[in-house]
Amino acid sequence: FRSHLFYLTKGYIHVKVDAPVVTLSPDKSSIDITISVSEGDSFKVNKVDVGGDLLFEKDELLALVELQPGKVFDYMLMQRDSNKLSDKYKDLGYANATVSNSHVANVDDQTVDFTYIIQKGQKVHIGRIDIKGNDTTRDKVIRRVMKIYEGDLYSSTLLKKSRQMIMRMGFFESVDITTDPGANEKLIDVTVKIKERQTGTFQVGAGFSSLESFIATAQISKQNFMGHGQTMSI
Repeated sequence: FRSHLFYLTKGYIHVKVDAPVVTLSPDKSSIDITISVSEGDSFKVNKVDVGGDLLFEKDELLALVELQPGKVFDYMLMQRDSNKLSDKYKDLGYANATVSNSHVANVDDQTVDFTYIIQKGQKVHIGRIDIKGNDTTRDKVIRRVMKIYEGDLYSSTLLKKSRQMIMRMGFFESVDITTDPGANEKLIDVTVKIKERQTGTFQVGAGFSSLESFIATAQISKQNFMGHGQTMSI
């Protein structure tokens, strides 16, 4: 799969990579692995277009696209372009927006005409927001830093920003946000799964001073004290 993907990033849109053939040496001390590759020609991009459900001007959508005419066709760029286009629609509430593609290969000059096809689906709102894994931290502490709330129009960008804001609190090792179908087709539920980290420290020290003789110090601090998102230090 990796070798196939590698060729697709270099313009070889017709590449074929056969399954490995493993043979044992006559003395049975080693094996030979043979992978047959049919490269075909490397194609450049001739024309890029967008179609389907267009809610924006074509120029505005094409400004997001990295796969430009004259470049060698690159599958990874195509994937990034598809994600950017779908996110633009998802920020308008179209949580199920999809971007497929069609292409026409011009064999004579080894170029390809490429079209991104957008299907927007229907707008959806946020149904329930469930928070899991917060054994210490209270729900309201997490919810108050999120950028999206129950009842809001779905937004892919605001969900990503919500994850960033939760991680920025410094109380968690990991934060994963997933979505599932809601109570009806116009709702989508959000699950925030977190893993809390240790937030307490205890320090002791000792020293000697000609004025005060022996000195002993101790400090205890706790971030996210009692799950309220506050820091206590004594």
